[in-house]
Amino acid sequence: MEGVHFHRLARGEDSTVLSFTVPDDRCRCSREVRATTLAELQVPVKEALDGLMAEMRRKGRSCASLRVILELEDGATRELEVTAARPGVRAGTFWELLRLGLVENASAWRMSAPVAAVHLEVVRERRGFGEQGNLFGEPTSWKSREHAAKLEAAVGWLQALYGDESVVRPTLRDSHRPECQSGALPFRLPYARGESALREEDTLSPALRILNPPQPLEVRLTGRRLESFRWSGGRHRVRSQIGPRRLSGEWWNRHSYQRDYFELLTTDGGLFWAFFSPTEGKWFLQGLFD
Repeated sequence: MEGVHFHRLARGEDSTVLSFTVPDDRCRCSREVRATTLAELQVPVKEALDGLMAEMRRKGRSCASLRVILELEDGATRELEVTAARPGVRAGTFWELLRLGLVENASAWRMSAPVAAVHLEVVRERRGFGEQGNLFGEPTSWKSREHAAKLEAAVGWLQALYGDESVVRPTLRDSHRPECQSGALPFRLPYARGESALREEDTLSPALRILNPPQPLEVRLTGRRLESFRWSGGRHRVRSQIGPRRLSGEWWNRHSYQRDYFELLTTDGGLFWAFFSPTEGKWFLQGLFD
């Protein structure tokens, strides 16, 4: 059988399945210590973090998530993973997140022995730093980058304390029903765009705030024209209106709807988005522009 096997190999009939192994080149750093309190861990953890971020810079990468493993003298381990609001290589940002996590978990961990070693490893990473420099003269974006760094630290703190869902950003959803067209995702700062995370133009255009569910309105009509409506404890007089615009859908299930939408400009400068439901014979407020 061995001769037959070599004969097949000579004819190029090798049936062995090739398997490829991707090397694990994630950045890691370790420090040997002997610590019994959080204060004694600060210096070695910061030194390991500085070394790890320096290695990330050399490799042209940025860290998104970081794991710290505390190895105890009795062989037990304690693990903590933190995620930054934006991938980066600022040791200070990750140190604040690690320190906050260590303080939060110190009482629940119940250390059975002193810490003998600290291991840091990058869990998720991205290519590049996401920082834009200036080729000519004095950099003009330092102030914007300083503001972005403060925002990054604030978002990271809030999400570390209260979870990812504590700071969210709006997102679109695939639905014809207006109140179901938007949702929320955990907030993440822009990455590798060469621009400030806070742009002035983002604050100038009005934004539609959807009310889910739509709120019923008490209206006053003159013929077919909406004269005023009561909402949020006050009556709003309508100066002009655009509509109706018919919207209907989901006829294939029991949640079908049919609505006539209007954009309402009030005398006090408010801009509202309301609709009339012919099937219910009622008016509802769908949203308002901020």
